[in-house]
Amino acid sequence: MFGFLKEKFKSVFSPTPSPFQKGLLIAIEDASQNLRTILNDNSLKLVLINSTSDTVIKDWKKQWQKGRFCDWEKDFKRSKKTPFLGEKYYMAIYSDRTLCGITRYSFDRQRAINIEVIEGASQHNPLKGFIIAAFSQVALSFSNTFDIDSVYVFEPKKETIPSYTRIGFQEPTSDGHRQAGNLVFPRTKGENLKWNTAFEYQRKKSLGQQVS
Repeated sequence: MFGFLKEKFKSVFSPTPSPFQKGLLIAIEDASQNLRTILNDNSLKLVLINSTSDTVIKDWKKQWQKGRFCDWEKDFKRSKKTPFLGEKYYMAIYSDRTLCGITRYSFDRQRAINIEVIEGASQHNPLKGFIIAAFSQVALSFSNTFDIDSVYVFEPKKETIPSYTRIGFQEPTSDGHRQAGNLVFPRTKGENLKWNTAFEYQRKKSLGQQVS
């Protein structure tokens, strides 16, 4: 695995990756392996978006021609031009060659990982129903790797809140992130998301049963 990561460091971070960046990529690879098992998809891969000329942006333009929610190219450019907004990382999730989802994370000084935006492909998405859980799993992998206290969802859209609470997120009780609309997954070493709940929800939905 480390030979693969050594080459990946060169392509994603240049000229020399920092210890944090190395840890970031190790956490991503760990999350990739976990998600391949959880979602039973050996073709699944996570990809960091490094520039607007990145393959992910090209795939986004080509594959997501309808039902777009966020202009990811413009969002990426804006974050790179405004460093005061904090360190942000963009990531995509693929199933084989299909771009299934894109997200933006940020790390702050209050020892928290923030999930700022998540969008899934509206059409032809092999991972439909599991994009939020998948990217949340990646954030949890970050928190374990860097021993970060909590994973937050920054002002999720109202219709997505049940997707987060089903897998274990809740309203914050106390700290600097206690704002209306934010959600938190309090990290306990080794604790995982409630994937069984997510699978059961999708099973019932596929059968046309009542879900909440």
